[in-house]
Amino acid sequence: SDVVVIGPSNPITSITPILECRGIKEAMADKFVIAVSPFIGDTPVSGPAAALMKASGFEPTSAGTAACYKDLVDLFIHDTRDPVEVKDAIRLDTLMTGEEKSIELAEHILSLATKR
Repeated sequence: SDVVVIGPSNPITSITPILECRGIKEAMADKFVIAVSPFIGDTPVSGPAAALMKASGFEPTSAGTAACYKDLVDLFIHDTRDPVEVKDAIRLDTLMTGEEKSIELAEHILSLATKR
């Protein structure tokens, strides 16, 4: 793969364990990496991400998520409704409330990946 997409999942319990596996970060080093924030403001879309981000020393926001992924990500995406600013990030409607919205987000991300 030339592109890796880190979905809007809990950075601490869902993504970091994968990234800590031997060889994963090295395999991603020459890939175009896109990450989607699981936060809108200081509220995660679901689950305990806010408390876990705080406990891990990160701000529980999109900016904190971007900081968590800072050395891996080439493009960061956060929600259009997010009041938090993230430098050089792209805003899309990331709230997947149904199949149609999920497909729309995936198409936008694929479009961004092919334009790089």
